[in-house]
Amino acid sequence: FKNGTVQKFSSTGTYLGIFCNVAAATGLAFDKDGNLFVSNDVATGYTIQKFTPSGSGSTFATVG
Repeated sequence: FKNGTVQKFSSTGTYLGIFCNVAAATGLAFDKDGNLFVSNDVATGYTIQKFTPSGSGSTFATVG
């Protein structure tokens, strides 16, 4: 909790490692295509990061 890492697990619960790092992550959500959205609470620029199932990431939205 609050260490900035999003961990990945298999459908059977096996730990698969660190999926991505997001500073001050505050929320997670998935869309129907399996993309992961991670919000953060960094006062210099609140963002929502989007990660594809393969792990590539981009900034989806930003405020600040």
